[in-house]
Amino acid sequence: MRAWGRSVAAIIGMRIVTTGDPPRPPFFLVSNHLSYVDIIAYAARLGCVFISRGEVADWPGIGLIARGVGTIFINRGKLQEIPRVIGEINNALDEGLGVVLFPEGGSGAGKPRDFHGTEKYVMATPRRRRNVRPTPSRLARERSKR
Repeated sequence: MRAWGRSVAAIIGMRIVTTGDPPRPPFFLVSNHLSYVDIIAYAARLGCVFISRGEVADWPGIGLIARGVGTIFINRGKLQEIPRVIGEINNALDEGLGVVLFPEGGSGAGKPRDFHGTEKYVMATPRRRRNVRPTPSRLARERSKR
């Protein structure tokens, strides 16, 4: 995933600046979501998989890529999804991966929005016995000075 993120960032001329030390896998990172390039930025910097809304799996092109890199898909409207999703998150953590969640459920200005019930995943995961706690992160966009 990291090589994919770095390659795509280079192709589109994306410059990524990190403040502070990024978490080391396994981690459970909770972040705001400004746009779809956030995924490229995190993928380039971290060994991670993403949690995504379920319909993304069926999007042409993007869905294929998301499935190929191990994205965990959520149907937030179905409570019976919780055990499966928590199991997939814990499996990723057991494999030494980081897991990234955008609880806002979509991209926007980066200000808190409706969590669409996703907080139940944040509260239930990851496994407490692994000593992995949710790590907050914040993305900000800087305009090009060209």
